[in-house]
Amino acid sequence: MTQLRQGVFGLALLFALGLLLRLNALERSAAEARIQRADEARSRNDAVLNDLRHTLHAEREAQARLREQYDQLTALAAQRKRLIEDLKRENTDLANWAGRPLPDLARRLHQHPALTGAAAYREWLSSRGEMHLERKPAAK
Repeated sequence: MTQLRQGVFGLALLFALGLLLRLNALERSAAEARIQRADEARSRNDAVLNDLRHTLHAEREAQARLREQYDQLTALAAQRKRLIEDLKRENTDLANWAGRPLPDLARRLHQHPALTGAAAYREWLSSRGEMHLERKPAAK
């Protein structure tokens, strides 16, 4: 019976060793799968990061162009303002015309409520209705 017992224990030991080797192989394959998923995620993250860097670079270039345009427009506006002031000094009729208040119609074009956002502006525009000229009868 001792040999039979030893044989059964030997088989049980071989079975346990086989099971241990199988579990070890399963753990190794699971670890390899986790590593592969992590590598894929890192690759995706790298691609997103590169896209974001390109977008940031393009937006900074666009900002620089807009700053240059703003500076040019500001200089042009200042130049035109100086020209208008020079013309006013040269021409008294122009100075008198420029000094008069705007007509009511033009003033109404510049009046609007405090707006917050594009949707509010769009709503205000669509609710205004048509602007009609105030017609005065011709002098006879």
